[in-house]
Amino acid sequence: MGNCQGHWNNWNKNDKGKFERNDHKSGFGNKNSCGSCGHHDSDCKCKSQSVRQHKTAPLSDCVLLNSVVCSKKVQKVAELPVPISSLFTIVAPAVLSPALIATLLAGIATISVTPNLAGIVINRRVIRDKVINIGFVPAVVTVTLLPGFVLPAGVTLATPITFNLPFQEHSDCPGACPEDTVIETPFELEATFAQIGGSVLTPIAGVGTFVTGVVIKAIFRTTLTVTRQVIVDGHGNVCDVENRCDTPTVAPNFFLPSTGTGTGTGLGGL
Repeated sequence: MGNCQGHWNNWNKNDKGKFERNDHKSGFGNKNSCGSCGHHDSDCKCKSQSVRQHKTAPLSDCVLLNSVVCSKKVQKVAELPVPISSLFTIVAPAVLSPALIATLLAGIATISVTPNLAGIVINRRVIRDKVINIGFVPAVVTVTLLPGFVLPAGVTLATPITFNLPFQEHSDCPGACPEDTVIETPFELEATFAQIGGSVLTPIAGVGTFVTGVVIKAIFRTTLTVTRQVIVDGHGNVCDVENRCDTPTVAPNFFLPSTGTGTGTGLGGL
């Protein structure tokens, strides 16, 4: 396979409506390959045996293999902007206002982000030549105040608090088709970020107001592998188990199952 890129984009239908590959330079050598195995016109010739006569012997000289369509390292970026006020508990006599927010910002020393890798929730789907990932990562956010800073009356730290950081990634995988199988290694954390800035819509006195926000971000790496089941006969001919690579006339629409609310107690999530 070389760089693990499959040759599935070189398949065309023959005059009988079955899939055939145009190139014969795959890792299986210069063998003829075929469309759906089991058809009487297939190039894959499986020599079957009687079940009753050969209870312990293989029933056929064909084998079912998982062929790699593509395998690559990918990144996932989970990100959520939150209002600075969500990091504090504000009760009377304090009143959420631009002036109070400015005071709170002046007292922040650091904001740390700790993702919960065991709590990652993800949905995956394969479309033609792409793998779609949608999900979220729970992350604990903790605020540390400057030494000697005193919070105003009625204000306390709400952290540590867990937010669900959403992510969505579209990974190119040439040759991938719907119903292919996706295997992904566990997420590895590369870095986390917390940046004060930007604006987030927040209700103040019952009116939606844009206030200073904090962008919470985590970057992960993982290896994504797409495989497809194929049949190989005794002569090395390769057949796809089913014809899954037809080009749809209408773009597919997916209604993904709910990911739930996760473990986040703050804003965010899906």
